[in-house]
Amino acid sequence: NLFAFSGFVSAKTYLPVRIDITAAELPSPMRGLYKNGTEIAPSSSSPDAYGRYVWSDLESSIDTYDFSVIDRDIIKAISEGRKFSFRIRVMKSKTSGTSYVPKYLTNDQYGWYSGTTFIPDWNNDYFIARTEKLLTAFGKHLDDMNYTKHINWVEIGIYGQYGEWALSSIYPSSCPLEPYPGSSDCEASDSNLQKIVDIHFRAFPNIRKVMMAKTRANLVSYALSKSVDVGWRVDCLGRPGYFNFPTQTNYATAWAIMQDRWKTAPVVVEYCTDGTLDASDPSQDDAKKQIENFHISAIANYNLVLSSDNTMEKYILNGKIAGYRIVPTIFEFPDYLSSSTLNIKSSWLNLGNAPLYEPWDIYYQLRNAQNA
Repeated sequence: NLFAFSGFVSAKTYLPVRIDITAAELPSPMRGLYKNGTEIAPSSSSPDAYGRYVWSDLESSIDTYDFSVIDRDIIKAISEGRKFSFRIRVMKSKTSGTSYVPKYLTNDQYGWYSGTTFIPDWNNDYFIARTEKLLTAFGKHLDDMNYTKHINWVEIGIYGQYGEWALSSIYPSSCPLEPYPGSSDCEASDSNLQKIVDIHFRAFPNIRKVMMAKTRANLVSYALSKSVDVGWRVDCLGRPGYFNFPTQTNYATAWAIMQDRWKTAPVVVEYCTDGTLDASDPSQDDAKKQIENFHISAIANYNLVLSSDNTMEKYILNGKIAGYRIVPTIFEFPDYLSSSTLNIKSSWLNLGNAPLYEPWDIYYQLRNAQNA
């Protein structure tokens, strides 16, 4: 719908006038700024919404599940004409000072405490089994409630701080690289983390998956190799030097898969800031280059401090650049109906930096001189 008609060109041909990118945004799904928390530019949000949840809010005791906290957000998204995406986590910060798993998993057998923060043991067989029970139950719940068709993507979460597949300075340096199950004071092994990836595929077989990049490169390779429909995500859009995948030697294998994944699955990002303006804050000028170079489709509409350099104008424009931008180039149809069938021929062009990732039907409306 990114066009307006110019004058009548011939008996059967109309040439649409392209709406300039600086004009008011016409939000479209799976492109641009998506809703996540308190929005910076609400009027520019796409028909997509997103939320993150912790395990302890979903299972109060063993096999006692309550998904109402997510249901409320899904129902709200549906009422607003949006699709919904989510990530499930088992911890937040290493200094959060609490536990985000059900109480039955908070003993020494299934994890350990760093101060007052509970660190799950991602190598523990029982912990992995309970992870599968949780995600399987939620996947079934989505199907039973007829919500699955309203889900845009599920992020492969569970592991790491905030479910982002990263842990900073928690484990002792003496840990082996491939600990055995039960080594609760050591880093998670690749083989056990592959199980967590696989669980997401089994639990949500009909929902697009998105894998967190920038951390465990071999796990990124593993997840993206499972299907060309798996997208990738990274935070800190606009931070100088942060999108350095092509030059990271440990990311050579992963980047070989990531670099063209935008052709079949979305690249999703968000800004990150500590709430103050400093040298590490994202630059909208750098963000623009990253959006274009990495074919980014979706950007969380929050988590940025605006300033004289990071202006609202640049912020909104970067949202417009992200993803597809479909425009019609020509329409051909007769002056009048000679039968009950109206044959229309049209050509379209994608001026954006990424494709659509879902099939869409095109509908035409016939209106009279009163636009009715």
